[in-house]
Amino acid sequence: SALLPNSITRLDDPIPAVNSVSQPYAAFGGRPPEQEDAFYTRTSERLRHKNRAISRWDYERIVLEQFPEVYKVKCLTADDQLPPGIGELPQSLAPGDVRVVVIPDVKNRGAFNPLEPKVSQTTLQKIHAHLKKYTSHFVSIEVRNPIYEQVKTRCTVKFTEGYDINYYKEELQQALKEYLAPWAYDQSADISLGNKLYGNALIYFLEKKRYIDFVARLKLSHSVDGKNFVYTEANEGQENVVHASRPDAILVTSADHQVEDLEALPGNADYEDQKLRGIGYVIIGVDAQPI
Repeated sequence: SALLPNSITRLDDPIPAVNSVSQPYAAFGGRPPEQEDAFYTRTSERLRHKNRAISRWDYERIVLEQFPEVYKVKCLTADDQLPPGIGELPQSLAPGDVRVVVIPDVKNRGAFNPLEPKVSQTTLQKIHAHLKKYTSHFVSIEVRNPIYEQVKTRCTVKFTEGYDINYYKEELQQALKEYLAPWAYDQSADISLGNKLYGNALIYFLEKKRYIDFVARLKLSHSVDGKNFVYTEANEGQENVVHASRPDAILVTSADHQVEDLEALPGNADYEDQKLRGIGYVIIGVDAQPI
């Protein structure tokens, strides 16, 4: 892992003209000594791809070997159906086109938004130049960061008796963010491209909290541009699931979520689903979008 800021405080061989040494930022570009297991993995992968990028696996392993600051790579080709992106033309890849999507390693690195980690433009250019050495001249390569699509929740819950509602509303807000973007809070958490969010799994996660008695209702909204959220609702008998809209996208938490105390709603004694509807309950931007 990278050296943390202020780890270097002096020169190994002192120079009289140098009064002091400071390291305000984390180190980059270095590698620890290669361990035996890593050596066998690297040589086995090299024997398989033979320094030629032909299959998707080849592209991904060549990038991961050369760039330790990259955590995960996904290679997309003409076989992958890509819908239109944000403000882009349709993204169908032609035969011979290769799109390489890279996710940075977030461990001990603080130079990017932890909710939406992205590789620097300089590194993207270096990856592109490196891959061109191992591909045919007829292959068109694009290296890019993933697209982050925000998910916003609106949950109505019954708080456990004896807990301060205002305080635990904030706790619940934070818990939702940690659930939807775990890598921002736990450096060992995985980041998955083309992921899904299951409403039932989120309800189970919430109801395990000691300060929540039960979840009366959960609504999920999905945005591909971070501005316009579309409410997703399951049909009867189906599970409420939010899908990333494309294979190079990642679902991530929005900046805030709507948390409501069931006891504070009118007619809370009868909280059937149909009661949590209509004027007085609908919130513009969460349940409905202005036209």
